[in-house]
Amino acid sequence: MSLLRNKEFRTLLYLVVITLIAGAIFYHFYEGWNWIDSLYFSSVTLTTVGYGDLHPTSGISKIFTIVYAVIGIGILFTFINFWANERIKRIEKKIKNGVHKRNNKR
Repeated sequence: MSLLRNKEFRTLLYLVVITLIAGAIFYHFYEGWNWIDSLYFSSVTLTTVGYGDLHPTSGISKIFTIVYAVIGIGILFTFINFWANERIKRIEKKIKNGVHKRNNKR
């Protein structure tokens, strides 16, 4: 939860949510999928899982998916990378503080 205080993290989180919602809206209206399927396909595309159970059928949807995947995967992986780096920093800080405390007890 402390990451939510970080402006860069919040910005990336908002971008991920907006990207998923934008994809869901597009697929809902252009492919005629229900909202759950649209959001599901958006998240499966951005996480590069690609089960293949749903796929775009129209030319405009295929073009959108190409652009959506390239941009969206970049946004999602930047978010994941930021989160992972922050976790690593916290772990390193705990380790450093733990080692420092042990050295001071001697």
